[in-house]
Amino acid sequence: MIIDEIVIHNFGIYRGRHSIVLTPFSKKRPVILFGGLNGAGKTTLLDALQLALYGKLASCSNRNGQAYEEFLSSSIHRMANPKDGAALEILFRHNFNGREQAIRVHRSWSSDGKKAREHLEVLRDGTLDSVMTDSWDEYVHEIIPATVANLFFFDGEKIETFADLENSKKLLSTAIHSLLGLDIIDQLKRDLKVFEKRKQKEELSTLDRAGLDGLESELHQMGIDIADIALSRADKQNKLDRKYKELSDIEDLFQRSGGSLFENRKKIELERLTYDERVKSDEIQLREIASGSFPLLLVSDLVNDIVKQDCIEKESAKNILLKNLLDERDKAIYEVLVKAKASRNVLKTIDSFFTRDSKRRDGMCCYDNYLNLSDESRYYLLNIFNDEMLSNISKSKKLLFNIAEAQIEIDNLDRKLESSPPEEAIIGIITKREKTKHDISNLLLSIDQIDKDMDILKNKRIKLKDRIAANIKKCVSEDFKNEDVKRALIHAKKAMKTVDIFRGKVVEKHVARISELILESFTQLIRKEHLIDKIDISPDDFSFRIFGRDGEIIQPKRLSAGERQLLAASILWGLARASGRILPAIIDTPLGRLDSEHRTHLVNHYYPNASHQVILLSTDEEINAKYFKMIKPYISRSYVLEYEEGLDSTEVKKGYFW
Repeated sequence: MIIDEIVIHNFGIYRGRHSIVLTPFSKKRPVILFGGLNGAGKTTLLDALQLALYGKLASCSNRNGQAYEEFLSSSIHRMANPKDGAALEILFRHNFNGREQAIRVHRSWSSDGKKAREHLEVLRDGTLDSVMTDSWDEYVHEIIPATVANLFFFDGEKIETFADLENSKKLLSTAIHSLLGLDIIDQLKRDLKVFEKRKQKEELSTLDRAGLDGLESELHQMGIDIADIALSRADKQNKLDRKYKELSDIEDLFQRSGGSLFENRKKIELERLTYDERVKSDEIQLREIASGSFPLLLVSDLVNDIVKQDCIEKESAKNILLKNLLDERDKAIYEVLVKAKASRNVLKTIDSFFTRDSKRRDGMCCYDNYLNLSDESRYYLLNIFNDEMLSNISKSKKLLFNIAEAQIEIDNLDRKLESSPPEEAIIGIITKREKTKHDISNLLLSIDQIDKDMDILKNKRIKLKDRIAANIKKCVSEDFKNEDVKRALIHAKKAMKTVDIFRGKVVEKHVARISELILESFTQLIRKEHLIDKIDISPDDFSFRIFGRDGEIIQPKRLSAGERQLLAASILWGLARASGRILPAIIDTPLGRLDSEHRTHLVNHYYPNASHQVILLSTDEEINAKYFKMIKPYISRSYVLEYEEGLDSTEVKKGYFW
C-alpha cells in the first residue's frame, strides 16, 4: 500500500481545501516529512488519515469519548458553515487479487446543528464502486485492521508506554490475534460450543429444558449486565482520561502563570525573614562594637598624639624628679665645701657650675603636662587598646561581609517575590486544579468499585455457567437415543480439541518469530551489543520478558527512558514486520522525549527502514537542523504547516522550517 494523496476540506484547523501529495520518489527515499509548531495541525493530519480510512472506528486524538456524529460536527472548521460541512479524501494504491489498483476514499459530512450526516464514496481506478462503498469496513479490514492500525499510525511521544509489561501484553495480544487470524479460530471454537450445547439440549425433557432455559436466560441477562457495567466503566475511563488531559493543561497554565513561584512564596518569604534576622543580628553586633572604643579608630591620629604626649609627660616627670634630687645634692655638696673652708674661687666655680647645670635641667622639664595619665590608663592605651582595635576591625569586616552577602540574597528573593503572581491571579487556577484532582480521585474510586462489581458479576457468571454445564451433564442420558446427536457431540468435542491444539501451535510458532524480530529491531536501533540478549513472549498470555547477557530477567524500569522508548519502537517495528503487510508508517512526534544519542539512533536506523513509505510529523525542536541533515538523503518530499492567524487556518507549504 502506498498513500499517494490526502485531501482535507474544512477539517479541524484546516480551512478550505488542501491537497497534499505523499508519493515517495523511490524506495531509497521513503520519508515524507511534515514540520509544524505545536498547534499547527500535525496531529489533526494524522487524525484525518485514520478518519478517512476507518470512519467511526478511527482512534482520533481529540474524540475523547464523544459519539461519532457529535465528533464529526465538532471537527468542522469553526469558521465554515456546518451545512457545507467538511470532507476527507485519501488516494492509495494496493494490490487486490494480484493487481495494483488505485483506491480513492471520499468521506464527507455536514451538520444541521443537531446531528451530522456522513456520506462515503469509494472509487476504484477512477470509477465509483458501489459494492466496495457499501462494504468498505470489510475491505479496509483486509488491508489493515483497525485493531492493529497503531502498529503503523502512532504517536512517538506515547509509544514508551508499550515498554510497560502490562501495556505490551495487551498490545501483543491484540496484534497477534489480528495478525494471525486467531479471532477467527476463537470464533470457530465459540460456534462449536454453541453447537454442542444446542445438541445437548435436544435430549433434555421439556421440564429440564424449561429449567435450563431459565438458567440460560439468567446467564444472558448477566451478560447484558456485564456489558452495561463495561460501558459504564468505559465512560468513566473516558471521563478520567479527559480529566487527566484537563489536569495536564491546568498544570501547564499554572507553570506559565508563575505557579511554582507562587507555591514557593511562603518558603521564599520565610527564607527572606531568615536573612533579615541575620542582618539584624549582625547589625546589633556592629552597634555593640561601635558603643565601645571602636569609634576612636576614627581619630587614630589623635590617639597616637596622646601616646606621644604621654611619653613626653612621663619623661618630663622623670626629669623633674631627677632635677630635684640633683638640686638637693648640689646644695649638700656646696654646704660641705663651705664647712671645709674651701677657697672663694672654688666655691664660686662650683656654684657657677651648679647654676648652669640646674638651668639645663630646667630646659628638660619645661613641657606642658595636661594628660597626667594614670598607670592603669597608660597600660590600657599601650597594650589592650591595640589588641582590641585589631580584633574589632576583624570582626567588623566579617560582619559587614556577611551583611553584604545577606543583602544580595534578600535582593534576589525580593525579585522572586516581585515576579510571583498575586494570589488573586493564581487562586482560580489552583481552585480549578484542586477540583480536577478531586474529580480524578472520585473517578478512580468509582472505577475501582466498578471493577470490584465486575469481578463479582464475572465470578457469578462462571458459577452459573458451571451450574448450567452440570445440569446439562446430569440431564443428558448416557445412552443417546439419537445417534446423530451423539455423533455430532463426539465430533464437536474432537473439533474443539483440534482447534485448541492448532491454535497453540500457530501461536507458539509465530510468537517465537515475533520475539526474534523485536530483538533484531532493538539491536539494530540501540547499537549496544548484549544489552538485551533474549526476548521471550509467552504463547499462553502474551506476557513479555527480556533477558540480559547473564540470563537474568531485566525489568524495563532498569532501562533508561531512551532505551525504553527504543524498545517500544522495536516492539511496533517487529510486529509490523511480522504482519507481512506492506503498509506505510505514519509517526507523530517522531523523536518525543529522547536524548540526542537515542534520537540519532532513530533518525539513522529506524525511520529510513521502518517502511517503504514513512510519514513523519515533527516540530522544529525534534527534527532540527542537525537531524534534518542526517535524514535528508531519505526524504522525497517535505512540507511545513504554518498557521495563518488572518485566515484562521493552517496552510500547507512545500519545504521545511529552513
